[in-house]
Amino acid sequence: MTVRNTDVPLTALALAGGWYGYALAEMPVAFREDNLDHLVPTPDEWPVLLNQLHPDPSLVPGYAVLKFSRSVEVCRVTPSVGGRSFDLIIKRSRREKRRMADYIRGGREHRNFQRALNMRAIGIKTALPLAVLERRTPHRGAYIVTAFVPTVMDLETIATTHLAKLDERIRVRTKLDISCGIVRTLKILHDNGLVHRDLKASNIMLANWTDVGVATDVFLIDLDGIQRARVSSDRRRWTMLARLFASLGHYHYISRTDAARFLRRYIDMTGATDEWKVRFRQVTNAARQYNIRAQGRKRNRGKLDGFLGE
Repeated sequence: MTVRNTDVPLTALALAGGWYGYALAEMPVAFREDNLDHLVPTPDEWPVLLNQLHPDPSLVPGYAVLKFSRSVEVCRVTPSVGGRSFDLIIKRSRREKRRMADYIRGGREHRNFQRALNMRAIGIKTALPLAVLERRTPHRGAYIVTAFVPTVMDLETIATTHLAKLDERIRVRTKLDISCGIVRTLKILHDNGLVHRDLKASNIMLANWTDVGVATDVFLIDLDGIQRARVSSDRRRWTMLARLFASLGHYHYISRTDAARFLRRYIDMTGATDEWKVRFRQVTNAARQYNIRAQGRKRNRGKLDGFLGE
């Protein structure tokens, strides 16, 4: 994917140790409705800021690990430059090997940076991409820097922790607002010929979900899963929904009725002509099979108490 229709002002970066990449020089006009201008460092601030972040972000003030796996580390840091403090999320690759295709089309971090800009350009919210850096020699390394948004929460945390604390009537209304927000986001995604291959509760972030009368803002993260659906787009869309159902079906306060309402709302809003009951059976059966293949891991995490675990 290439950056398109965004007029994004970028600053080329070349740092010591073989690091190179680019960063936002200023907030693009198309993104200013989010009031995040203060989160974008100036071109003069970027080299100073990024030199603090590598090679070891754990030395930066405010360092906190959000995710750590064999392939990636996600952390939050709050560095300061010239009296200005920045609240940032760093997603750092831990892969040492590099595929041949990455030398031709750029690494995964570069592609995700471009995807994030493209997603915002078509009206889909995601973490504001600020910079991307990569090093090919002597040891491969790469990371992407995004702005931390304190008002968002992932759907998994909401479903497992917060829905249980709500009054029954408020809980029903909240789930309705959340499902409407997700459906609106999926419609934009599909209208632009895109699918998210790893759409699950932990990759959906929500803002304003507790505000009565305010539309829920939906943020999609983990953009490795974004793909243009060139072939069998309908099949891929339903596969994506089955993946989402598989993650939502774990939770006690997400019922089969909630899932059916979500699918009916998706079909109505996207203009699909499918019989929703037939699709519901197909999607839930596919989601249940997905969970069976991974049920040992999910049961150990206590994630099979929802309608798909029955």
